[in-house]
Amino acid sequence: MMKKKIILYSILSLLLSTITISIFIYTNKNIRTAIFRTLVKGNWYITSEKDTLYSFGYYGVQKWLIEKNNKLKKLAENNSFCNNTFIGHLIGRSGTIYNQYIYIASRSYLGGNDSINNNNYVNGKLLVLQKNNLRTIREYNSDIKFIEAKIYKNKLVVSGLKGFNIYDISVATSPQIIYKYRQNKYTEFQGFTFINKDSCTYIAFTKFGEGLSIWNMTEATKTYHVTDISIQDSLSDGTILPKGLQCFNIKLKYPFLYSTLAPNINIFNKEGDKRGIMIYDISDINHIKQSAVFIPKKDWYKRKIGDPEPSYIDIYKNKLYTNFGEKGIAIFDISNPSKPRYEGIIDITNNNNLIQPIHINHRGILFAGDYYWPDIYSKQLND
Repeated sequence: MMKKKIILYSILSLLLSTITISIFIYTNKNIRTAIFRTLVKGNWYITSEKDTLYSFGYYGVQKWLIEKNNKLKKLAENNSFCNNTFIGHLIGRSGTIYNQYIYIASRSYLGGNDSINNNNYVNGKLLVLQKNNLRTIREYNSDIKFIEAKIYKNKLVVSGLKGFNIYDISVATSPQIIYKYRQNKYTEFQGFTFINKDSCTYIAFTKFGEGLSIWNMTEATKTYHVTDISIQDSLSDGTILPKGLQCFNIKLKYPFLYSTLAPNINIFNKEGDKRGIMIYDISDINHIKQSAVFIPKKDWYKRKIGDPEPSYIDIYKNKLYTNFGEKGIAIFDISNPSKPRYEGIIDITNNNNLIQPIHINHRGILFAGDYYWPDIYSKQLND
């Protein structure tokens, strides 16, 4: 009888411990997310150089050879900066290539303004890697979560949540900050592009729910703000879009900027939900006009993932492509650049898998990274 009681108490104790641990994990977002993303290592960004592809995500960074049949052969990887300690798991958020080096913008796995009150917690890092073998040369801690990295001449711009940095990379292995912008109000500098106009160099940032922000970086050390365009500013036809929409990424085909347009999680599948692209006519940088093209509701994806899509954008010849959940890729004809026309959807995975980043290389191969797994899909686009 005593032995049965001991066994029963042991089972009850184990069950109680399991329930307690499960509740603790469920109510602690950082631990819950860290455990999930330890197992589920999805993609965040893809870029390429000639016939080499680089992918970034929860697994760090990977280098691939694009073979003749568009299959990928892994050449190198680096996940040394992705130590999952539950107090600061960094991910490879994006990267850019410069001569023999790659600059990686990494960030904490925690979303938005979330952080952990711990001395060992790091919001993000800028890493300098050797391109041929992905060996880390240098890394610099950041006070903000980095999002995207791009290069204009010998200047590296890195956007982030709450601001952005500009680095001089004349000495490629030792980037030096020459301009830093931080905003006390929480704001999200996401994807961006450079604009050369009237002997000036501008940066156009997408700022999540705030819309578009343009800065003059002609003299990088004296970069200054030019203008903001809210998503809710009137469109060229007088339409005013509802609140709750967001812009993540942007592409330039002068004189037009194209950005993604999607609902935030609060209005997903609710009144005010819009999905498509924004068009900005920057012929006059001081009087920018905006318009929009929407994807019809009958073609919408159904499964909500993170920040809803479209969130990535690319252009090949006279077509514009955005990611679109489990539906795949949404296509727009931009033969008439001022009036894009929505064409339809293609499922690049052939299995309705959720995708996140997209990228088109110089040979017109469209690559898409899986949201949940490190898988990368490809499709040769028609000329």
